[in-house]
Amino acid sequence: MDASAPTGRLSGHVAFVTGGGSGIGRAVCVRLARECASVAVVDVVADAAEATAALLREDGAAVIPITADVASRESVEAAVDEAWQRLGPIDILVNNAGIMGYRPFLRLTDADWDRTMAVNAKGVFLCSQAVARRLSKAHLPGTIINMSSIVSEVAIEFQAHYAASKGAVRMLTRAMALELAAHDITVNAVAPGVVETAMTADLLADPAVAEVTLPLIPLGRAAKPEEVAATVAFLASADARYLTGTSVTVDGGYLLR
Repeated sequence: MDASAPTGRLSGHVAFVTGGGSGIGRAVCVRLARECASVAVVDVVADAAEATAALLREDGAAVIPITADVASRESVEAAVDEAWQRLGPIDILVNNAGIMGYRPFLRLTDADWDRTMAVNAKGVFLCSQAVARRLSKAHLPGTIINMSSIVSEVAIEFQAHYAASKGAVRMLTRAMALELAAHDITVNAVAPGVVETAMTADLLADPAVAEVTLPLIPLGRAAKPEEVAATVAFLASADARYLTGTSVTVDGGYLLR
């Protein structure tokens, strides 16, 4: 099936997508909108959120851009309130916001560690708690989809802080799934491998890096953001309603090595 083909299966749903201003997050917003969900595009960069929202408006989607820092409870609560009031109850949360950096372990600074954990792990906690509390209070079902990574399972040089944050996301997904099942809220993760985004563009453009990295992927190429978004759309749909606490790996077979 075409990874960008709309089916309309999310009509009547409201999605809150963090990090929606670029890369995988933008692809997720586009896909969910084409599936007829209303979408709150959330990003720390206002212009990026608006740019994604503009793309969705061209297709006639119900969309609002929201500027928020997922590492701040005050910012998250305000963003969730705004989306809830303007679009309706949020029943699809996609915790996609994340940052990645390369630094040898012996040169990692407190700032490197703290910021990475704040955005990648604490952001998932804050957004999930804000949405789940409102859903449980309203006695409404919902689904939470967290963006993990293959580095939650395999070590990669110079990414200790990033790997730790994604490992936290993987286990937080399982813990939340266990507790939130009683509230009819499912929680799953998507673990991408190498994806063609702005964060990886410079690396993949380096022939030396490409020659080492691509042969490790059985399918022989990096993923497109739209392919990750297709997996998110499935997890957000009724077809995945009985899935919870699991992680779907989208890596072209990388972890088979």
